[in-house]
Amino acid sequence: MLFRAINYELYVKPHKGIMLFGVMAMLTCSGYLLYMRYKHDGTAYYESVEADGNVTLKKKTSKWLD
Repeated sequence: MLFRAINYELYVKPHKGIMLFGVMAMLTCSGYLLYMRYKHDGTAYYESVEADGNVTLKKKTSKWLD
């Protein structure tokens, strides 16, 4: 009974503009995460820090193929 009395969403008409904004924001975030995962998986190089402090790019190699 208390839930029905204090729940604001039961008495307010849904606002289509806010719902559309929320859906677009969620889709944009999901799309960005998928894009970042796609771009990261496609890289064949990684950054390596040498003993003298220089950062170099090295090609990824598999230890399974040795």
